[in-house]
Amino acid sequence: MTQERNALFGFLTRNKISGVFLLSSDRHRADVWKITRPDDYPLVEFASGRLTNTHYHKAMPGVEFSYNRRPVFGMLHFDFGTSNSVVTYEIINIDNKSIYTYPLTLKQLR
Repeated sequence: MTQERNALFGFLTRNKISGVFLLSSDRHRADVWKITRPDDYPLVEFASGRLTNTHYHKAMPGVEFSYNRRPVFGMLHFDFGTSNSVVTYEIINIDNKSIYTYPLTLKQLR
């Protein structure tokens, strides 16, 4: 893990900040990561990428989900209508077909 990530994760833990998930991008694939942290809730990272890139690479070890067969993009859907709000990460391919969804509830981020 990079020094910057360690600093961010430490800041979240020290200040008891809940409800955080991470967004990133990768030019090779779309991924979902669950980053375990000692003494705190796991951080989920949604990595979107490669709508225009046609290079293919293997999934990285430890990834929750990875897709790189076709160009894709990621979309976030927010539902604040209940006490347990949900953000759903949806991976959509270049043909506008939904490939995968990952719902993440507020309770999972505490």
